[in-house]
Amino acid sequence: MNFILVESLRSAFAAIRANGLRSFLTALGIIIGVAAVIAVVSIVQGLSYTVNAQFQGLGADSITIRSYTPVDLQLSGRFARLTEADLRAVQHRVDGITDVTPILFDPAGKTGQIGYRAKNHFVQVSGVGSSYMDVVGVFPERGRFFSRDDEQRRRLVCLVGQEAARAIELPEDPVGQFIRIGDDWCRVIGVMEARGELFGFSQDDFVLLPYETMRRIIGTSRQHDLQIQLTITDMAQLDEVSSRIRRVLRQARDLKPGDPDDFKIQTPQQLTESFNAIVDTITAVAGGVVGISLLVGGIGIM
Repeated sequence: MNFILVESLRSAFAAIRANGLRSFLTALGIIIGVAAVIAVVSIVQGLSYTVNAQFQGLGADSITIRSYTPVDLQLSGRFARLTEADLRAVQHRVDGITDVTPILFDPAGKTGQIGYRAKNHFVQVSGVGSSYMDVVGVFPERGRFFSRDDEQRRRLVCLVGQEAARAIELPEDPVGQFIRIGDDWCRVIGVMEARGELFGFSQDDFVLLPYETMRRIIGTSRQHDLQIQLTITDMAQLDEVSSRIRRVLRQARDLKPGDPDDFKIQTPQQLTESFNAIVDTITAVAGGVVGISLLVGGIGIM
């Protein structure tokens, strides 16, 4: 038995010496293939961990409600909107909710440009409720957040993200400074803590206004499309609370049985599941490509 093993090894080494270049290239192909497998798996797992952590940072116990217009209605020029009536229905008729905040964007772009002295910058400006920081889980690093009084009195006060503050070169402590938002001047009352990037996009390039102030700036004459974000009391009841929200909104929006929902209810868990499905597909495809290279290397040995 030992004799057969020794002869086999001797024959193998003789073949390698006789075909040095071929042996080297074959071994190099296998090494590169194995390294590629390890690299692909490591990169994908690292990306998955990072993105899942970012999704959790969006609020692990939060639910986001957005309007949704089916394609056939879009083609006919009709678009769904979430209104303040929908907000009140969710606030007062759904059990198991801790905090709720409306989020109002400016589709016309009246508030899109901010300025400080000679510096200008285009940024996302949102109108939010006083409970926004508790819902989203992001708090001021300097200064304070909006109070209910700020919102009710429609005060021209704002909080800035750190990227937005750097872009217009605000002082290190900008609390008390005035910045221009569209055609209005707002007093900075706080700077939000940094959140970093998600998919290569900064999460700190924004300005927040009190919800009622935002409504005043962009005008109250037309119906606005809200986004509603909320936190729930018990994560174990996430599916149940989501079902309650769906029932209440369908009733509030007079949707008949068989009518499709014209809104979307989204949780961080759904985002995570969708991303993980994409990651699994990428891993399978990349693994298949790398596997082919290993197979080719194996055939070369034979």
